[in-house]
Amino acid sequence: MSLGKSEFEVRFLSLDEYGHWDEMVRALPTATIFSESRWLTAVAEIMVCEVKIVAVFHDDHLVGGVPVRVSQRFGLPVAAGLPFTPTNSCLVVPTSTTCLAKMARRLLAITEAMASFLQRHYAYVILTHDPALIDIRAFNWLDWRSQVLYTYYIELTKVDLKNFPKNLCHDIRHAEKAGVMTEESRDFLQGHEMLVKTFARKGLPLPLSSGQLAALGEHFGEDLVLLVARSCDGQVIASDITLLDRQREIAYGLLAGFDSGAKIHGVTALLHWRGLIHCRELGLKIFDQVGAENKKIAFFKAKFGGRLVAYYQVVKVDLLYRLLNRLFCLTNWLWIVVEV
Repeated sequence: MSLGKSEFEVRFLSLDEYGHWDEMVRALPTATIFSESRWLTAVAEIMVCEVKIVAVFHDDHLVGGVPVRVSQRFGLPVAAGLPFTPTNSCLVVPTSTTCLAKMARRLLAITEAMASFLQRHYAYVILTHDPALIDIRAFNWLDWRSQVLYTYYIELTKVDLKNFPKNLCHDIRHAEKAGVMTEESRDFLQGHEMLVKTFARKGLPLPLSSGQLAALGEHFGEDLVLLVARSCDGQVIASDITLLDRQREIAYGLLAGFDSGAKIHGVTALLHWRGLIHCRELGLKIFDQVGAENKKIAFFKAKFGGRLVAYYQVVKVDLLYRLLNRLFCLTNWLWIVVEV
């Protein structure tokens, strides 16, 4: 279905156009810090990846766009999400009309223009939209796959220990009685050690190195908050890393880790609780828990009283990429069989 995408010019932005992009992002109440060029350029430099912004113009006016990390796999071009970044969402400048049908048609036309451009230029594309973008029909009509993801939004002004489940309160009190202390730190290398232990325990690859985390901490300064928990003997046994979007009064819980060898029950609950209080004291209004797909983690996050929020991820894979990916998986399986 065509929605008049010939009206639009779609192209990549040059670095000297990022100022116009930021003006658009700042003017959109639904945009997030993860679309700002200061985040995009920092991640590109520190995480050593190539980031591009696909922009949509109408009569030479910037009306939308989406940031992507571009790379190659199997010799084919790929556009995906950025490292250490929850979303890479399509943004659309709304029209001034009060006609709902015109508003919807404009949104669909601009998102279709972006989707068509991406699938022409890349063999594999994955976009994770912000919760505010709920109309993904343009992607559906172009045969993109989609799935629903979840997070929890906590209203920090309403956070109260009295409203927590009894077992969560018990965990927090237990850690306090064990002498666990929490504090803000700038030692991101030490905080990273807790991530190493946690990801190793789960058998997962680390999302970033200690040097990369430290570089992000230096780049974003007080907007990247590291809270640590110490046992009664002063050893760091848990860490929480939160990104602050002071302009929009939102905090994002990006990463957390703990040392299970400390064998102190309730440490993660205590640190997370203190993190919420810390963000509230800094004037933030919303705490985004960033993800609630894993069953165990989702149940833990739900205890803090957040509102469940859905958002969409859309994927487009062309035939050649799909065939090469299946061949790669089959080859790996055959190697495993031979080794066994």
